[in-house]
Amino acid sequence: LFQNRSPEYLKNLQEFSEEHLLDVLTNAVAAYAPKRHLRLLDAMSGIGIVGDYVAKKLGSQRVKQLVMTDASQAMLQASTSKAEKVAGLAQTTIFQPKSFDVILCRAGLNNLEKDLYPDVLDKIIKTLDTDGILVVQDHFPLTASQKLAINALEQHISKEDGRNDTPYVPAIHEIEELLVAHQGKVLHKTTESIRVPLTRRLQAKKYTKEQVERTLAVAMQYSTELLPENTKDQISIIYPISTLVIGKEST
Repeated sequence: LFQNRSPEYLKNLQEFSEEHLLDVLTNAVAAYAPKRHLRLLDAMSGIGIVGDYVAKKLGSQRVKQLVMTDASQAMLQASTSKAEKVAGLAQTTIFQPKSFDVILCRAGLNNLEKDLYPDVLDKIIKTLDTDGILVVQDHFPLTASQKLAINALEQHISKEDGRNDTPYVPAIHEIEELLVAHQGKVLHKTTESIRVPLTRRLQAKKYTKEQVERTLAVAMQYSTELLPENTKDQISIIYPISTLVIGKEST
């Protein structure tokens, strides 16, 4: 799990550093985080793009601690972030309860297998302080047909990456229900779409010609759901990007 994610992939694919979506996430933190010096965790951080961006935008007077955690040692080693770096799987109890005021989780949950979601979300929410927030930003499908298409494509890419697990991307209503089931409450939600040229994404992964052709063939099977005007030579994926601000229910 997570070990096939490449630091070069995150660096090379510009959508990971797209400022508009990072600003949406940062503005959510600014609006809903507790009004004090913040302990901030970038969970499933990759090379730390998100945590660094939010901490820089909010400034040192607002953020007193920045920690990034990822299961991939390669990601942590490739990071130039000054954050404290902690290696570990998302579903492992790495931190004590109520350790953080803000937890960021961007484009990390979609790497999980379906049966891992309850435990991961439970442990993340327990790590939040009583009035803390979890901000999740990911490509959760909006419809059943979109969910089928996105999971078929992502699971094929996972196999091409050499993974032996099966990542699962839940629909937006599923992730909300899971969060509520584990003491989360949805404070705010926005959804928009981004267009990602699939060939460019695969090039960022350094796929061979044969891998690209196999992946494009899978995408074409779902062209109506992913982008109606696709042709074989020009395939772009429309991803619905939701940003969720999650508070913690009092017990």
